[in-house]
Formats: sequence, structure tokens, C-alpha cells
Amino acid sequence: MRAACCLAAKKMIGERPAVVERRSRIGDWEIDTVHGTTKAGILTIVERCSGLVRIGKLKRIIKEQTEKRTIKLLKREKDRTKTITSDNGGELHRYRRIEKALETNIYFALPHHA
Repeated sequence: MRAACCLAAKKMIGERPAVVERRSRIGDWEIDTVHGTTKAGILTIVERCSGLVRIGKLKRIIKEQTEKRTIKLLKREKDRTKTITSDNGGELHRYRRIEKALETNIYFALPHHA
């Protein structure tokens, strides 16, 4: 039940502008985390058209650190950040703060889909 509650306000991938799927413009990003053998991990953000990658270390893969690192990594790209697409990991539960800071929209994959 809790997951459904969290998904209620999220913008789902089907709501994303069609241009994002074509990878024909700069500014559409995909975000993901890579878990290590400890609680630490890596945040990766890939621009879909150019393949530009922003990578940052996370001491712990938690929503607070993911929020701060995402904003820091994309702050210089703010004017070129049109959308961000993510999976439904709990580390992105502060997505509204990221959207506000970067003036963008974050879209989420369907649950249990990569």
C-alpha cells in the first residue's frame, strides 16, 4: 500500500513529452544509482542525446544525499535540463525538491520496470 501512496503524485514515464523518447534534443537526463558492497554508492546522470555523464559519490544511498548530489551535479546544466527520468527507488523520494531547484520535471518508470 505504501508504494501506491508514494506513486500517486509522481509523473509517470507515459506522461513524458514524446521528444524525450526520440533522443533528438539536449536536456533530457536519466538518473540512477549504483550500489556498492557497503552502504555507499555512485549517482549517475546521463544526458540522453549527447551521452554526457555526470557522476557523483554518495556516502549512503539515501534520499537526502541523492537530492543534494543531483542538484550539485546538474546545477551548471540547469538551463539545459528539460527532464529527468528515474526508476522508483526510495533514494529519489525528494524528487519535488530536485524539480524545484533545477526547474525541471522528473518522470518515473513504471513499478518493477527498468
